[in-house]
Amino acid sequence: MSLASESARGKRQIVERSAQAERELREAWRHTLARINPDIARFLTKMASAPGINLTYLLDRGRLAKLQATVGQGMQGFAAHAAVIVGQSQRDAANLGDAITQIQLAATVPDNVAWNFLPARHAALSQIEHALTSDSRVARLLQSLDPQAQARLRRLLTQAILDGQGPRQTAAAIQQALDMSLSRALTIARTETLVAYRGAQLANFRANSDVVSGWIWMATAGACPDCADEDGTEHALGDDMETHPNCRCTCVPQTRSWSDILGAAGIGGDDM
Repeated sequence: MSLASESARGKRQIVERSAQAERELREAWRHTLARINPDIARFLTKMASAPGINLTYLLDRGRLAKLQATVGQGMQGFAAHAAVIVGQSQRDAANLGDAITQIQLAATVPDNVAWNFLPARHAALSQIEHALTSDSRVARLLQSLDPQAQARLRRLLTQAILDGQGPRQTAAAIQQALDMSLSRALTIARTETLVAYRGAQLANFRANSDVVSGWIWMATAGACPDCADEDGTEHALGDDMETHPNCRCTCVPQTRSWSDILGAAGIGGDDM
């Protein structure tokens, strides 16, 4: 067991957990489209068969409002389901971050030394639970999927009438616009899963400040240029890991000299 191998193992596991959340979101999105696409298709068919299509037709009898409501209900359902998926992914990531970090720390201990590290599990999970409240940043991001989708739908239909687009072209544009909501949800899931993992790592490092002096940036394969430049850089224990959306970088502990650690604990070389 080495620090490098355990860090790599943790990286693989958190990337796979993030991928699992993405698969669940794609499946939830498939069900959402199955509910709203038939209404969109019927709406476009009626538009194509009606004479003199114009903006008045779109707004008359609440036609657009009804379609927006249908899309809104679907998006709200998807956002609620996405919140559950992302929330569970965050919890799993925090637990994984706790477990891997404890193993990382243990890997730094000399073979002839027994040392117990303090867990920071409760502190890390408390942060995650707060992040899952209805007024949290993540919740607001997911809730914003509905009004954004409705606004895109309204703009597309208005532009389609002004440009004289046919129903097939309009339907393709609507599908592409709606898929932006899935793309946004996937970004939120990837980002927040890794945020939870890194948060658990740093919480455990800081809970063991008698041993850990700081942390080292660990970039992933194919990282962006900025993260690639950060790879291997050393940071103070109090520093947060400032990353970007979709970032998969993690960190490894930087420990003090074990001779200093043991000396501060009143353990000399003869006691080892």
